[in-house]
Amino acid sequence: MKIILSVLVAITMSHSVFAQEPATPAPNLPSGTAMPTSAESPNSPADKALVDQSHQAKAGDLKKHADKKKKMKKMKNKKNGATHKLRKNKKNNA
Repeated sequence: MKIILSVLVAITMSHSVFAQEPATPAPNLPSGTAMPTSAESPNSPADKALVDQSHQAKAGDLKKHADKKKKMKKMKNKKNGATHKLRKNKKNNA
């Protein structure tokens, strides 16, 4: 009984290996036929350019980010008393 069971398991495993999807074959183009252009292919450079544009930050977003960063730096300096120290140093140097 164990032998039959092991044979069935072995057959099932071998069938699952063969049941895998075969690799995509190369396109069968008759000789003299041109390959598809990049505009026709799914991963063309034009598509890549569109994706790159959609991921770029907008100019307004960059300005908001810079303003926010500047404000955070100012608040941090204010918290540490850096602005007061700078004013004091300017008075002493003048």
